[in-house]
Amino acid sequence: MDFALESITKGLDTSFFLRNGGLLGGAALITFLGLQTLKFNKDDFKSLQKHLCLEDYKVLKSSEWAELCFRMEDYSKLVPRAYKNFLYCVVAFLNFKNLPPKKTVSSISYPRLTRKYLHPIIESVRYMRAELEKKYPTYLVDFDDIAADVQTLHDTCSTNIFLDH
Repeated sequence: MDFALESITKGLDTSFFLRNGGLLGGAALITFLGLQTLKFNKDDFKSLQKHLCLEDYKVLKSSEWAELCFRMEDYSKLVPRAYKNFLYCVVAFLNFKNLPPKKTVSSISYPRLTRKYLHPIIESVRYMRAELEKKYPTYLVDFDDIAADVQTLHDTCSTNIFLDH
């Protein structure tokens, strides 16, 4: 056992670890606990259920959009109509995505038809931002971070649909 410890610490200044061990351990513990609080459980999205019917909530909860809708919920009290519009646009896209592709829709037009459901999501985010800018400009910095994540997920979905069909 001493051989293993000796080979691991060979060439390291162990006095630094002995002097600053408490500080390093505390920093590691705080980092670990902070990362644990960032993890989302399925029950964390329960607050979204008050905005949607049960079927739409189940569809949203099982998608990659759930976390963004949950983060965007902070603005539901500031701009409630715009937030509901955002949620309905996301749910409409998810419902469309879950439909089996029809044989009448060619593989060339399917990505375009999908973007018909994706684009209103971005429009609703822009509308939310415009209302926030008018009424509550101090919240824009945090909102823009979430909006950038929405744009990234939108682009990813758009690209994946194009590549899958």
